[in-house]
Amino acid sequence: MQFARDTWWDALLAFYSLEKDPSLRHTQTPAITSDQRNTALQHIIADLRALFHSAATWMSFIHLPRFFEQLLDPSRRARMQPCLVLSALALGTLAQSSEVEKGKRGRHRAIKLVDMAHGALQSSLATGWVEVGLAQAASLLLYFEINLHPAQTWEQTHSTMFLLDSLIRLFSLTTIDAGHPSPTGMSGIDAGFHSMPPPALPSNAAAAALVIPTASSTRPTGIGIPPMQQHPQHWESLFAPCGLKQSFFDATAAQSHSSYSAVAHPNAAETVTIPTAATAHSILNSAPRVQRGCNCQLFSMQNAWPTVKELSPTWAEALMWPANLSEAELCKEECRRLVWGSVMMVANMNAYAGIIPSRVAQMRGIFVQEHEHFSLLTPSEMLVSTGMPLQNDDIWSLNLRAMRLLQSCLRVRTCPTMSGAQRAEFAVRAWLQIDDLEERMERHTCGLSTNYGFQSTEMLFSLRLCVSYEFQRFIPQITTAGNVLFYRDKAEAWIRHLSINVEEVNQALRAGEQGGPELGHRKALFVFWFLSGIKTCLTLWEADPTLALALTAACQTAAYLEHFLLVWPSDRT
Repeated sequence: MQFARDTWWDALLAFYSLEKDPSLRHTQTPAITSDQRNTALQHIIADLRALFHSAATWMSFIHLPRFFEQLLDPSRRARMQPCLVLSALALGTLAQSSEVEKGKRGRHRAIKLVDMAHGALQSSLATGWVEVGLAQAASLLLYFEINLHPAQTWEQTHSTMFLLDSLIRLFSLTTIDAGHPSPTGMSGIDAGFHSMPPPALPSNAAAAALVIPTASSTRPTGIGIPPMQQHPQHWESLFAPCGLKQSFFDATAAQSHSSYSAVAHPNAAETVTIPTAATAHSILNSAPRVQRGCNCQLFSMQNAWPTVKELSPTWAEALMWPANLSEAELCKEECRRLVWGSVMMVANMNAYAGIIPSRVAQMRGIFVQEHEHFSLLTPSEMLVSTGMPLQNDDIWSLNLRAMRLLQSCLRVRTCPTMSGAQRAEFAVRAWLQIDDLEERMERHTCGLSTNYGFQSTEMLFSLRLCVSYEFQRFIPQITTAGNVLFYRDKAEAWIRHLSINVEEVNQALRAGEQGGPELGHRKALFVFWFLSGIKTCLTLWEADPTLALALTAACQTAAYLEHFLLVWPSDRT
């Protein structure tokens, strides 16, 4: 194990040198010179920059200054997991491997790097070098698998997902805040529903209505729909999350990281009672309205850490990082964000898995979907616990609420033991929560919609489709007309939302092809979003053939997808 720690970096530099200078392969001892090492380091930094520039917000659990300080400091680098660096390099290489840039050769090189990362991870497990860096690497490996690449299979994606899930469970990352008091008057992700008596069930079913067995155990667990309540918000005991303190990383602190500055500025330094529908809406609309407006922008990473827009623009809308933390506390915060990032990634995988219905059932039994077992602060809770004036219903908490609600709905949908009455109650309560979430999202004026508002909108409409399926089966009187599975105005609003966003993605892709600075062609992940959008539009059109807008949007999205696949070709699709 010690030998691996001492030599993995040299082996990586040699790998990069051989890739850039194949003539070294013909020497018996391909020792590399100091100049070759520096050149290899520059290529490594370039690949890492490509990753961070294109990575989704799910990956923002990586504290960038800390990451680069570890990488560029030989004494600290020896304690880094090789698989973490290798998986990051694989993603960075893949991001640059569209037909616009490195093409097929780059994609195969990314596959080689990800195979090396898997090998390094298994080697660390076999030799007992087990620490949370393995879970971080597994998260990057899963992110690689849900991007379009030549060796992509659902089986490999599923296997990597369970690897990440197992490591999170092994390190007990979902309970690292157990024992801490929960902050009050805050924007918890399960709170904030208008007061409404829970639907009545037959007495023999009441106790069972709010539990659901997992695939791996016969022990009942909560499904993730807490009783509705008023502000001030508190975590429900069903999930038992707790509170901890937090302060924030600001722009001044960012400048103190010399190694990060070198990376962020490469020009300066190269190495760097089951109600009816009418009753339900009457209850919801009778609640007091809250004035629009929020202060989320003040607490975004781009506000406190302006340099992030240069290195990782997608992360600019994430919540700020803590400042002045010890190494141990910073590592703990990375673990929290890793878990919530994994929750978001698995929630998105649930949405994409719906493209092929049989895959939804395969998503059962995942530990990070069992939120009732969490004793873990969200980033927003961390902030509020320090007395920072983040308002209730911040954009980040609402996004997590939407994702957790979607996972709960899918767990109910695939549960073989729930009765029709239980599913009907769940469907009504979930529908009310969706309406509540949408109302809260509409109050926001922060403009942080590129990532979090966009994701929440996507998730909420996926929720409506999922819940309306239960409506049709168990409470058909709640639908608007005949066999329509949705409210038409909601469907039309979502279709318009989809059309606008696919147009923006297509324009960004074409701008990237022409050398635009935002490099919009580097996001291979979008292929599944295109496919999911097409399938959803066709589902809406099949449910209501008069909804021609859905068919038009599907055709438009398919045309954009065709062009996307010219830039990112794949045998799988």
